[in-house]
Amino acid sequence: MRYNVAILFVVCVGYGFSTGCVDFVVPYYLRSLGMSFKTIGTIFTVSAVVMFFLRLYLARLSDLVGRKLLYVGSLALSSVSFLVFPFVRSLLGLAGLRTGADLSFSVRETMHATALYETRAHGYLNLQGKTRGVEMLFTALGTLAGGYLLFSYAAAFAVPCVVLMATTVAFAVWFAEPSELGVARPRTRLVELVTTAFPREIKVLGLSGFIFGIAISMSHRYMPPLFFSAKFGLAEGTVAQIQLVHILSHVLPLFLVGWLVTRRLKAVFFWTLFIEGVFLALAGCFGRLGPTLFFWWTHDIIGAGLWAPIQWALIQRYARKESRGLGASFVPAAAALGSIPGPFLAGQLAEMARVPFTAIPISPALAISLPIIVSGAIMVVSAIPLLWLPADSATGTPA
Repeated sequence: MRYNVAILFVVCVGYGFSTGCVDFVVPYYLRSLGMSFKTIGTIFTVSAVVMFFLRLYLARLSDLVGRKLLYVGSLALSSVSFLVFPFVRSLLGLAGLRTGADLSFSVRETMHATALYETRAHGYLNLQGKTRGVEMLFTALGTLAGGYLLFSYAAAFAVPCVVLMATTVAFAVWFAEPSELGVARPRTRLVELVTTAFPREIKVLGLSGFIFGIAISMSHRYMPPLFFSAKFGLAEGTVAQIQLVHILSHVLPLFLVGWLVTRRLKAVFFWTLFIEGVFLALAGCFGRLGPTLFFWWTHDIIGAGLWAPIQWALIQRYARKESRGLGASFVPAAAALGSIPGPFLAGQLAEMARVPFTAIPISPALAISLPIIVSGAIMVVSAIPLLWLPADSATGTPA
């Protein structure tokens, strides 16, 4: 057990690098196949639909069989998806592979947060922030690597595949299942659990997560590389450097959140999410690169870099022990449900030629900016349900 935290940090290194590389490369690969923004949005939407239903089932399964099996499976599934991706051309096949990669991401995210909590509940917010900080650091490096590997799509997918396969083997060999999962648990049906088991606080967080899912999937799934390339005419390598800085902007607040935030979790969560939405919307409002980069690079410094670990700390606090995996998965699953229309809406906005119901034309520069602007506005709305959480004095300090 004493090695568990260390191996979770190792997984964050390999997983962060590989997903950072692939997430940067995929939009360019799909565009190289001649796919429109709408078609790419459809691929990501199909992925989101399937992922929502499977995520809850697999999370409940982890309550019965343990976190390790599902964690290993999610990493292995990502590896296979990365390996096969550059050899697939059909829309259905690409949607299937993207679904596999997104499902493994969502399952792994919940298994990581829950396994970390069950390994060391004391100081969880600090550890969650630091593991996420390490992951984001190597996601940034993977993004940069992806920009330089675009000379060959085969290489751009093969490198992260090898890295993630090695990570999977390391986790499978050295991670020890938390003893808490050795206790027999009732095999309650998933439908019954979904309809009755979630505390009110988890439902509130889920509503916020659903709205946030719409927002984040519009502006952060496949749009950023295409946004900077289409609006400012930047080369892939330059966009990779922009995304490197964007992802690195998460790292410092993630490392410091356990020290900076010791009380008033509700207030910090609300205001950082609210301000992040405002800054994100502003990132799409300028025709010059300078102010666009300022808001694009700062929206997560005072946003997700702080509130994401707080959200996970509150989820673990409010989830019931006997169904912690399912409870912990509900909020990200709700976000996944929200992400179903997000990519499709982004694709529609990015190719909008006229203001709806009018003859007023929309320039291509404005159209490609609309997913970013609308995403920020919706993100602001996602902060509103957080006001229904218990008062800060009742929330207390995270475990």
